[in-house]
Amino acid sequence: MTDNMRVIARVFVLMAVIGAEGFDIKLSHMSTVYLPYEFVGTTPKYGFDKDAVETFALDPVKKIIYAVGEKNIHVIDASNASDLTYLDHVSKENIEFRDVTVCKDHVFVTFISGTSTQLGGVRVYRSYDKTAMRMEEISTFTDVGAEPKSIEATDDCTIVVAAEAGGEVINRLITDRPGMVTILRFTQGYDKAPQTNKLDFTAFDQNFDQQYGQSGVRWVYRGSNGNNPFSNDAEPESITFNDDFSKAFVTLQGNNAIAEVDLRNNRITKLHGLGFKQWGEFDASDKDDDTEVRSAASNESSGSTSLATSTVSPPQPNTSTAKPTTEPRVAKPVPQGSTPLVSAANPASSHEKTDSQHRPYREQQDVHVASHTHSKGSVTRGNHSHEGVHRDQQSRAHQGAPVPSGQRLEPVSRSYASAAATSTRVSDNNGGARNASSTVTGVSSASVRGINITSWPLYGMYQPDYLQYVAWKGAGYIITANEGDSKDYDNLFNEEARAADVKDGDIAATVSSSVKTAMQDDRKLGRLLISTIDGKDADGKFEKFYTYGARSFSIWKTSTMARVYDSGSELEQKTSELRPDLFNGDTNADDTVADGFDKRSDDKGPEAESLAVAKFGDYLVIFVGCERPGSIFVYSVKDNMEDAKFELLYTDGIPKEGSRTYGDMYDARDLFAVDPEYLSFVPAKTLADHPVLLVSGAQSGTITALKVEVTGATTSGVDGVRAFASKYQQVLSFKAGRSLFWVFD
Repeated sequence: MTDNMRVIARVFVLMAVIGAEGFDIKLSHMSTVYLPYEFVGTTPKYGFDKDAVETFALDPVKKIIYAVGEKNIHVIDASNASDLTYLDHVSKENIEFRDVTVCKDHVFVTFISGTSTQLGGVRVYRSYDKTAMRMEEISTFTDVGAEPKSIEATDDCTIVVAAEAGGEVINRLITDRPGMVTILRFTQGYDKAPQTNKLDFTAFDQNFDQQYGQSGVRWVYRGSNGNNPFSNDAEPESITFNDDFSKAFVTLQGNNAIAEVDLRNNRITKLHGLGFKQWGEFDASDKDDDTEVRSAASNESSGSTSLATSTVSPPQPNTSTAKPTTEPRVAKPVPQGSTPLVSAANPASSHEKTDSQHRPYREQQDVHVASHTHSKGSVTRGNHSHEGVHRDQQSRAHQGAPVPSGQRLEPVSRSYASAAATSTRVSDNNGGARNASSTVTGVSSASVRGINITSWPLYGMYQPDYLQYVAWKGAGYIITANEGDSKDYDNLFNEEARAADVKDGDIAATVSSSVKTAMQDDRKLGRLLISTIDGKDADGKFEKFYTYGARSFSIWKTSTMARVYDSGSELEQKTSELRPDLFNGDTNADDTVADGFDKRSDDKGPEAESLAVAKFGDYLVIFVGCERPGSIFVYSVKDNMEDAKFELLYTDGIPKEGSRTYGDMYDARDLFAVDPEYLSFVPAKTLADHPVLLVSGAQSGTITALKVEVTGATTSGVDGVRAFASKYQQVLSFKAGRSLFWVFD
């Protein structure tokens, strides 16, 4: 082959790669409306973290958003997504609103009474009349159970499903009422009492431990004398429907389960335990900002634990708006039996770039990295460098560092290799990778001070907050946002404890000494909140330790409820690389971003809590909202659900600075989408010429419209939503990414 032919061949290969990876998505801010948390007379009161809003629903015909906070139903004009405008509000004495959905010309809202009994119900309103400037209440139904939470309506608006958690404390006594799923059938109009079917979980009480506990379903509060059945402990949370609305899937968050409801026969037919996540890597401490972290690699079966250490000096404050332009290089797999460690045919490193929206141009591959101690101690990392690999910028040649005698290249997972390179992904003020001095022993999470994504032999409970059904490639799937949740009855019962508070005598002999030592160190596992009821052997001693939530989102195939995908530690990893200042951050009004940094690592980390899904041609797009502190991850799927790909991290709702508090930034109206409790994808030609992502910021008290731009996928026929939806597209609600998703054919 001639040189010219080689050049042409390489060009065609490059074009093929570009064509195969041409899908691209961007998010950009359009407008934000700030919502009052209460009214004194007619005067609105505003403030940061005042329960002004939780959830919302959109009427796509009248282009009105109904957003509910604790005290108000807010009415927002969304006819111009670039200028969301506050219209009106509805409030009631002794009423706390919980959730809202819209169907045809009606608005359905769940509420609880403001009394100590915590009973609640469903209110039905006519949609807001802009001319009369009012929203007429049609009816109120209270026979739906205690602590009603989510509410959803079927496509024809005749069936409304509500989830009731049930548990509460009355007069300093635990009153754990049954958790329920209530089906309301409005066959005679919304002003008449509906046919009501209240479904409980008593069918799952018998043989619970043998039949359901083994699959990961949790029975948390059993009563002081074992007199509180699982059906009382069950706490239904969120609802999604399958394609033909014959089934509802309901999360039982604290119970680590999903219930399957037959809507045609009014029965809860199945209770799916979600099992547990064997942790690879996560940050377990909020007190690890002044020391190296030693990771305990999981090997509990043999009772031994290997250790690796990594420390990196902290980055300088980044006040620039420039984003990282490069990803670090990591060693590529070396074929067994090959002589050169590095050669032109087998280059030593892969180069991955990111753009201004924190998106990789191509996906990093599984890698091998050298597992050995650097004889020279401190290693300089920075632009175009990787320990163990030297790159000559002039000749483009590569030279590998020798592997010490007795050591070898060891295979590691993609996430593990990414963790080892985390520190080089910290941007400097020029948008490049900042030089950092690092001492590395073995392979572990090299991190900025306070970010220590480390391997621990622990387990996570998925405990999804929200879920979304989606049909893809002929199969049904459920996507879950695995926030995590512990049960606490006003300090009368609390299931969680710090790992350091577990006494040595309560730990089984099979637990390694390294883990027990780490549990007594606040810089390692000591601060981590763990379950006090899970992981015990027959003698009541801890043989395993379980944390709350999975710090991820997952995809489950509905035919078997087998998990086909989990994002692993990527939510933490990508945040540490792209917005390290927001890593597992807390958001108190009197704190700066720096004050809140890493403060939630000992709890549930980023807390994935909301979802929205859309289809663009051959691509499925998944939006994941994380509560801590206010980030939106975007993933895409092209062929297989097992291969979800990270696209971007959106964090523009929180400015990059260190001087002002969250309260100050709120007062200046520089914050939005902080704690994105709900997401809703809206197709093009509804609120704008392009698609829009609506976001509620629970702590910022905001509703925000984000522009969604997609290239590399067919987006024609924007009015052609999926088959069941196109028939009803003028009456359907856009509901927080839970029940409906829109398709671009």
